[in-house]
Amino acid sequence: MGQIRQLQLSYNPNQDRLLFRLSTSAGRQLNEYRFSLTRRYVRLLWNALLEILQNNLSDEEKQKSESTQAASMTLKHQQAVSKADFKTPFEKSHSYPLGKKPILVGKLTLKKGPQGGQLLSMYPLEGSGLDFHLDDQLLHSFCQLLTQATKRAEWNLDLDFAQAESLISKQNLN
Repeated sequence: MGQIRQLQLSYNPNQDRLLFRLSTSAGRQLNEYRFSLTRRYVRLLWNALLEILQNNLSDEEKQKSESTQAASMTLKHQQAVSKADFKTPFEKSHSYPLGKKPILVGKLTLKKGPQGGQLLSMYPLEGSGLDFHLDDQLLHSFCQLLTQATKRAEWNLDLDFAQAESLISKQNLN
């Protein structure tokens, strides 16, 4: 697949879906992968992302209260996002390994990557998709892009780190 260069999320009001574009580079070759995300998929993805971010907390942080854990996650997110570049326009590609038409994502897999970080898999119900690695910086940037895109879409999903405390609370109920 090559190295991830850029991520972009935009809202398509005609389809009421988010368009997720991911560009990679392998040498001088720019490849672009396009995915169409439904509101339902984004909600499932967001919950998985919050769970991953909570699992990334140190053992010491995990021993603290739910509100302190949520505050730690929020602080780490703000620090990572402050280092991200959201201003550079998305570069057009002339190569689309999965086709120019966006793939409607139907399968969600997010798991620990072999060299750390996270491996996000986006696949349609049938056919080819993509597995890509998200380090902490890309993970937080992706969360930020999801938050911004769902606000523009007016989906009322409230994707923010305030949800982290309720997720942590649910996981501790055994």
